[in-house]
Amino acid sequence: QTCALPISSLFASGFNSIIDLAFGPEGDLFVLQYTDNFFSPQPSGSLVQVSADGLSRQVLTAGLTRPTALALDGLGRIYVTNNGDGTSGELLRLSREVPAPVPLLGGIAALARARRLRRRLAGLRRSL
Repeated sequence: QTCALPISSLFASGFNSIIDLAFGPEGDLFVLQYTDNFFSPQPSGSLVQVSADGLSRQVLTAGLTRPTALALDGLGRIYVTNNGDGTSGELLRLSREVPAPVPLLGGIAALARARRLRRRLAGLRRSL
Protein backbone atom coordinates (compact mmCIF):
# COMPACT_ATOMS: atom_id res chain seq x y z
CA GLN A 1 0.00 0.00 0.00
CA THR A 2 1.11 3.51 -0.79
CA CYS A 3 0.29 6.44 1.45
CA ALA A 4 0.30 9.66 -0.56
CA LEU A 5 0.28 13.00 1.22
CA PRO A 6 -1.62 15.72 -0.61
CA ILE A 7 0.13 19.02 -1.28
CA SER A 8 -1.63 21.53 0.95
CA SER A 9 0.02 24.74 -0.26
CA LEU A 10 3.12 26.26 -1.84
CA PHE A 11 5.50 27.29 0.96
CA ALA A 12 8.22 29.11 -1.04
CA SER A 13 9.40 29.19 -4.63
CA GLY A 14 12.01 30.71 -6.93
CA PHE A 15 14.96 28.50 -5.97
CA ASN A 16 17.55 26.94 -8.27
CA SER A 17 18.94 23.41 -7.89
CA ILE A 18 17.97 22.79 -4.24
CA ILE A 19 20.21 20.07 -2.84
CA ASP A 20 19.53 20.15 0.93
CA LEU A 21 17.22 21.63 3.58
CA ALA A 22 17.39 22.05 7.36
CA PHE A 23 15.14 23.71 9.91
CA GLY A 24 16.47 26.18 12.45
CA PRO A 25 15.19 26.53 16.02
CA GLU A 26 12.86 29.43 15.22
CA GLY A 27 11.18 27.48 12.41
CA ASP A 28 13.21 29.16 9.69
CA LEU A 29 14.12 26.90 6.79
CA PHE A 30 17.69 26.88 5.48
CA VAL A 31 17.84 26.04 1.76
CA LEU A 32 21.12 25.01 0.14
CA GLN A 33 21.28 25.61 -3.60
CA TYR A 34 23.85 23.62 -5.58
CA THR A 35 23.97 26.43 -8.11
CA ASP A 36 22.25 29.77 -8.56
CA ASN A 37 22.51 29.49 -12.35
CA PHE A 38 22.57 25.96 -13.72
CA PHE A 39 23.81 27.04 -17.17
CA SER A 40 26.74 29.13 -15.94
CA PRO A 41 30.19 27.80 -16.92
CA GLN A 42 31.32 28.40 -13.32
CA PRO A 43 28.23 27.72 -11.20
CA SER A 44 28.18 28.99 -7.64
CA GLY A 45 25.76 27.90 -4.96
CA SER A 46 24.24 29.68 -2.00
CA LEU A 47 22.61 29.19 1.39
CA VAL A 48 19.27 30.94 1.80
CA GLN A 49 17.30 31.41 5.02
CA VAL A 50 13.51 31.42 4.55
CA SER A 51 11.33 32.78 7.34
CA ALA A 52 8.99 30.40 9.18
CA ASP A 53 5.99 31.86 7.32
CA GLY A 54 7.73 31.50 3.93
CA LEU A 55 7.25 35.17 3.09
CA SER A 56 10.80 36.50 3.40
CA ARG A 57 14.24 35.20 2.54
CA GLN A 58 17.82 36.23 3.07
CA VAL A 59 20.93 34.97 1.29
CA LEU A 60 23.35 34.01 4.07
CA THR A 61 26.27 32.82 1.95
CA ALA A 62 26.80 33.17 -1.79
CA GLY A 63 29.63 32.00 -4.01
CA LEU A 64 29.82 28.44 -2.72
CA THR A 65 31.43 25.92 -5.07
CA ARG A 66 29.16 22.92 -5.72
CA PRO A 67 27.83 22.61 -2.15
CA THR A 68 26.22 19.23 -1.47
CA ALA A 69 25.09 19.10 2.18
CA LEU A 70 23.89 21.26 5.06
CA ALA A 71 23.70 20.57 8.81
CA LEU A 72 23.19 22.43 12.07
CA ASP A 73 25.01 21.18 15.17
CA GLY A 74 23.78 21.05 18.77
CA LEU A 75 25.00 24.61 19.31
CA GLY A 76 23.16 25.87 16.24
CA ARG A 77 26.23 26.42 14.08
CA ILE A 78 25.72 25.92 10.36
CA TYR A 79 27.95 23.53 8.38
CA VAL A 80 28.03 23.29 4.59
CA THR A 81 30.03 21.01 2.34
CA ASN A 82 31.85 22.96 -0.39
CA ASN A 83 33.11 21.31 -3.58
CA GLY A 84 31.26 18.28 -2.24
CA ASP A 85 31.28 16.39 -5.52
CA GLY A 86 34.92 17.15 -6.35
CA THR A 87 38.24 15.77 -5.19
CA SER A 88 39.05 18.64 -2.84
CA GLY A 89 35.90 18.72 -0.73
CA GLU A 90 35.67 21.06 2.24
CA LEU A 91 33.47 21.22 5.32
CA LEU A 92 32.77 24.87 6.09
CA ARG A 93 31.47 26.14 9.42
CA LEU A 94 29.68 29.42 8.91
CA SER A 95 30.44 32.17 11.37
CA ARG A 96 26.82 33.14 11.89
CA GLU A 97 25.62 31.67 15.17
CA VAL A 98 22.02 30.53 15.51
CA PRO A 99 20.29 28.92 18.50
CA ALA A 100 20.28 25.13 18.73
CA PRO A 101 17.83 23.33 16.42
CA VAL A 102 14.74 21.69 17.86
CA PRO A 103 14.03 18.15 16.58
CA LEU A 104 10.75 18.05 14.67
CA LEU A 105 9.73 14.58 15.77
CA GLY A 106 11.63 14.21 19.02
CA GLY A 107 14.29 11.54 19.36
CA ILE A 108 13.53 9.80 16.05
CA ALA A 109 14.26 12.95 14.04
CA ALA A 110 17.45 13.60 16.02
CA LEU A 111 18.71 10.05 15.35
CA ALA A 112 17.91 10.30 11.65
CA ARG A 113 19.75 13.63 11.39
CA ALA A 114 22.80 12.21 13.23
CA ARG A 115 22.92 9.20 10.87
CA ARG A 116 22.68 11.48 7.84
CA LEU A 117 25.51 13.68 9.11
CA ARG A 118 27.69 10.61 9.81
CA ARG A 119 27.15 9.36 6.24
CA ARG A 120 28.05 12.77 4.82
CA LEU A 121 31.19 13.06 6.93
CA ALA A 122 32.24 9.53 5.93
CA GLY A 123 31.81 10.53 2.28
CA LEU A 124 33.96 13.62 2.86
CA ARG A 125 36.70 11.53 4.46
CA ARG A 126 36.71 9.19 1.47
CA SER A 127 37.00 12.12 -0.96
CA LEU A 128 39.96 13.64 0.88
